[in-house]
Amino acid sequence: MGPCDAQELKVRAGFRFFGTHPTAILLSSHGGVGTLLLCELLDAPISRSRHQPFPGHFFTFEWPGYEVIHEWRPIAEG
Repeated sequence: MGPCDAQELKVRAGFRFFGTHPTAILLSSHGGVGTLLLCELLDAPISRSRHQPFPGHFFTFEWPGYEVIHEWRPIAEG
């Protein structure tokens, strides 16, 4: 399975989950999985440049529409 296959699998499962929950959700994952989702949301190619700088970061997006509000930020900054 290549990176694009992994991205499709994880993103499809995530979107299916998000679609069944109408309220805010906290999704916690390995940074690599978060990067795959972030790249998909930004319609950007999979790239290490989109990976979280170091552990303890988060990004936020809205749904429906899946618009990215902000990319990786340290959790300590909220």
